[in-house]
Amino acid sequence: MIQNEGRLMDGLPAYDFSSMVPNWESYANGTNKGTNWLDEMRNENAPVQNHALNITGGSEQSVYSIGISYTSQEGILGKPVQPKYDRYTFRLNTEHTLLKNKDFDIIKFGENLTYSYTEKSGISIGNQYQNDINGALKANPFLPMYDEDGNYHYALDWDPTGENPVALMDYAHGQNLTKKHNIKANAYVTLQPIKNLKIRSSFGLTMEANSYRSFKPVYELASNVYNKENEVYIYQFRMALGKYGKL
Repeated sequence: MIQNEGRLMDGLPAYDFSSMVPNWESYANGTNKGTNWLDEMRNENAPVQNHALNITGGSEQSVYSIGISYTSQEGILGKPVQPKYDRYTFRLNTEHTLLKNKDFDIIKFGENLTYSYTEKSGISIGNQYQNDINGALKANPFLPMYDEDGNYHYALDWDPTGENPVALMDYAHGQNLTKKHNIKANAYVTLQPIKNLKIRSSFGLTMEANSYRSFKPVYELASNVYNKENEVYIYQFRMALGKYGKL
């Protein structure tokens, strides 16, 4: 084995894997292929949903269009805390004629409104040091996923800094939720005193509100990978921006 060759070249004794690796015989005879950490993270048949309903109608004086939609998607990697995204959207557009003559509309007003609400959770996909997928690719395949009690397995004695990447993803990176509200609204009035001379006044509003929450429980996964206290992080942000215009 490469690790043994490296130790022998350094003048150190070879590892005795039979005493260090749990269930070594199953690895030696080929019945145990080791832990494939990407397979352990894979969210099989990750669902994707898209639903939409649109209603339109009107008369000579008024027209309207209403729409609602829902989108949901889970990530294909990250089990048991696989990323999830949900979005709800509502849309309303109307236009009304208050005064008209035979040839053209004199006074019209209307509005456009869009509201969306999203929720999402995720795993760490940052740089090489804060990336759960990269951690799975580098993790020790000799380390079992769970111990005899069904808990996440602690690092092996001969690899004390080799943490369980699924456990780290679950405890340190996967317990979070982001919520976002977004409103875009616009109302307008159009005056046409004579044909093809149009005066338009409009008011627009954009508002956004975000919140983020995360939780890290107490855990110990390796000699250098642990958290001694429960941690809760909460962040909230709100912004409203109004726009005025005349044409």
